Amino acid sequence: MIQLRNILSNIAAARHLGLPQRVMMLLDKEGAFDKFSIQGCLKTPEYPWNREELNNIILAVRKFSSKNKVNKGPYQNTTYLSKVLDRPSLDNDLKDAIVRDIFNQRLGVVGWIGLNLGGLMLDSDALSQYIFHRSAKNHQSSLSLDSVKDENRIPTIFLESLIHLGLLDGIRVGPELKVMRPSLNDFDKKFIGKDSLIEFLGLSGNELDQRLELMKIPAITIPGKASQELYLLIPRVFISRLSGCQ
Repeated sequence: MIQLRNILSNIAAARHLGLPQRVMMLLDKEGAFDKFSIQGCLKTPEYPWNREELNNIILAVRKFSSKNKVNKGPYQNTTYLSKVLDRPSLDNDLKDAIVRDIFNQRLGVVGWIGLNLGGLMLDSDALSQYIFHRSAKNHQSSLSLDSVKDENRIPTIFLESLIHLGLLDGIRVGPELKVMRPSLNDFDKKFIGKDSLIEFLGLSGNELDQRLELMKIPAITIPGKASQELYLLIPRVFISRLSGCQ
């Protein structure tokens, strides 16, 4: 019975490691976990993972990440691996490459919070460079902040905040900060900025504020990077309700 409690399904194993199941399966297919296998461990086709082997994977990453950890103070400009792997703008092959290169110590770790790999903390700038250079098409599909502002009317200072919050994928090309087109497409499917919504509905700013308050529609408040101003993002699912409000 003790042995049976230590074998896990694919879903449970992925949760134990803190990885999406598809990414875990890709890594396993490529042999990334072979060196952690233990001969004679109890497994079944329905429960193909042994908890001890999974713990050894986590322990190995913890050891080299602690040794190579970069001291960046109070975790400035970092992101969690779990948040990176949740990004719909990244395909599974790229997510697989990110985890594999962490294992191979080609992509550095700056900290770790929690008990599994999802809590690994990565330098946001280094990660953005990594993602950008692994996809040659990003050179053509990345947009300047001014181009994004012209397209969706969100002021530049708030676009930088959206990048730092992880709602947009940013990359520095030389001295210029750019936005990756796939992340902008994904963002635009979910949110609309206050200025664009005002134009779409034909309202004044005060009228929109009144409708949002009257209908108790949640809005996301974005701070400016170097300003006391705040900017509102509204989930697109509420546009039809706002349009019908008299």
